[in-house]
Amino acid sequence: MMKKPQHTNFDRVMTLDEAALVMRRSKKTLWRLWAKEKAFPKPILIKGRAIGWRESTINKFLDTGEVES
Repeated sequence: MMKKPQHTNFDRVMTLDEAALVMRRSKKTLWRLWAKEKAFPKPILIKGRAIGWRESTINKFLDTGEVES
């Protein structure tokens, strides 16, 4: 009898374009909110140069408006 595969919760990484679309803000605005005002969650580094945000982080920010430290 074959075992059913276990499903893990996958927290996908959203690109700057996707985050801007979900937040309904420009990429430039999101960058300013994060880099200068510290009013947006810190992105994670992907493959050295690209950045993104975990979908759960964006959803939590949308729900609470709080930035995780």
